[in-house]
Amino acid sequence: MSPAALVASVMDKALPDGLSSLNLVAKQQIESIGFSDLPHGGHVRASRRLPPVWLMGLSNATLGFNSGIVFFVLPQSMAAEHVPEVKIAAITAMAALSSFWVVVFSPMLDVRFSRRWYATALAAIAGISDVAAILSLRHLIMLEMLMVLSTATANLSSAALGGWLSNIAEHKDKNALSKWMNIAVISGTGVSSLLGGELIRNLPALLLRQCSDQ
Repeated sequence: MSPAALVASVMDKALPDGLSSLNLVAKQQIESIGFSDLPHGGHVRASRRLPPVWLMGLSNATLGFNSGIVFFVLPQSMAAEHVPEVKIAAITAMAALSSFWVVVFSPMLDVRFSRRWYATALAAIAGISDVAAILSLRHLIMLEMLMVLSTATANLSSAALGGWLSNIAEHKDKNALSKWMNIAVISGTGVSSLLGGELIRNLPALLLRQCSDQ
């Protein structure tokens, strides 16, 4: 007997006969809920259709795009602006360190909002920070803070996304999901590293001049 049918049968015996209409409605609502395979974790999830596993995994490309911009595109752009190599290395190292100490903030992903909400909001903050960093190449203090913020929020977004997708994916699809998430990170890093420099180089000179004069 399936978990939904078992719960419905228990309610059928527990409720008085005078509440038969309520009993019928309750059983219909319970049976409309899909239960995942209980031996594999006992999660309860809606019976709605999920996107393909590869598509869910590729949503982790945000972390890859961020890594390509922060650790490849921005250091090359700083070198083009004649920033000393020692300063470039120090700024990049500070951004890389945020990938480690950001673990301290991971418990907040289970507080107040859903992991889907955190994944979306933090990805948006990471993207905005990347754009602001590109436009702050001549303001090194601001650039460093934006690179740290971007890296931290991208890693938190990836953690929230992984936790959310692992809860809604079928148990048999979790290995494939993990593979596609790793593919998304590697591919996103490569794409942003290859195309990011060209895109920045072709930004309107007037826009860059206005940002550098502020």
